[in-house]
Amino acid sequence: MKTWAIRISAILLLVYLGAAYYFSGEITAYKVKSFDEILAENNIKGYEDANLPPPEEVRISSTDVIIDGWLFMHPKNRQCGVILHHGHTANRMGSIKLSKLFWPRGCHLLMFDARHHGKSTGAFATWGFREKQDLVNLLDWFSQKTGLPHGKIGLFGSSMGAAIVMQAAPLTPNVAFVAVDSPFRDLNSELKYRGTKLYGKPLLLLYPMAAAIAGWRGNFNTDDVSPLVAARSVQVPVFMTHVKDDEIIPYTDSEEILAAIPHDKKVLHLTDVGGHTGLIRQNPEQYKKWMDQFIDKYAPGFGAQN
Repeated sequence: MKTWAIRISAILLLVYLGAAYYFSGEITAYKVKSFDEILAENNIKGYEDANLPPPEEVRISSTDVIIDGWLFMHPKNRQCGVILHHGHTANRMGSIKLSKLFWPRGCHLLMFDARHHGKSTGAFATWGFREKQDLVNLLDWFSQKTGLPHGKIGLFGSSMGAAIVMQAAPLTPNVAFVAVDSPFRDLNSELKYRGTKLYGKPLLLLYPMAAAIAGWRGNFNTDDVSPLVAARSVQVPVFMTHVKDDEIIPYTDSEEILAAIPHDKKVLHLTDVGGHTGLIRQNPEQYKKWMDQFIDKYAPGFGAQN
C-alpha cells in the first residue's frame, strides 16, 4: 500500500511539474501573432491606411537582442518624435492606428517589434524586466538618429507595452511625456487574473511553480515586474486611458497607478465600453482630442496641430 501511495504521489508530482512547465511557456515563451494577423485585427492593410510614407527599415542592437522596426521621418520636422510600443503577442502593426495621434503634429515616429515579437530576436519575453532597458536604448538611438533631445520625444504604450513604458519612465526622466493605454499594475496579479479568466481558479495552484519555472527559463523574477512600483518614481507628465469593460486588464489597475504617481501632471480618461484598448478604435476623434489637450497643457511646443 505504501509503495502505491509513493507511486501515485510521484505521478501527481510529475503531472503538476509538467503542467507548471507548460504554463511557464505561456508566461515567457508564448506564441506571438504574425503581421497579417495584427493587420486583420485592426482592419487595416498597412501603414498606408494611416497616410504614412514608406518607412526606413531599422535594426537596433539592444543588449542581448536585435530590435526590428520602422522609422518614419516627418517631412515637416516640427521638432517632436514618439516611440510607439505594441501589446502582448502583437508587433509594430498594432502601432499604426496610434500614428494618427502624432503624425499630424509633424512628429517623427518609431514603431518596432519588442523582443520575442515580430521580427525582433529573443527567445523569451519578460514583460518589462528587460524590455524597459530596450526602450531606453531605443530612445537613445531615436534621439541620435533624429537629432531630437529627449525633451522632444514622447513614449506611448498599449497594454503590455503600456506596462513597459511605465516601467521605463523612471529611467527616462527627461522625455516630454509618457502615454499609456490600459497598463497592468504588476505581472503576478495580471497573470493570475488573466489565467483564472481562461482556465478557472485551479490555475492558482499551478501559478507559483509556473512563475518560478518561467523566471528560471527567462532569467528574471516575476515579482520585479511592477508598473505600480515604477509609477512612484515617475517625474514626467503621464497620459492614461482605460476602458471599464476591459476583461483582460482591470481598469482599477490604471487607477492605482495614477494614484501612485507623485505629481499632478497626470490625467486618466476612463470610458465605459470598448473592450481592451478599444477606445482608439471606437472613438479615435475623442482619443486625439484628449491627447492634444494633454500635450498642449503639459508638453507645450511639442510639434503643432494641423
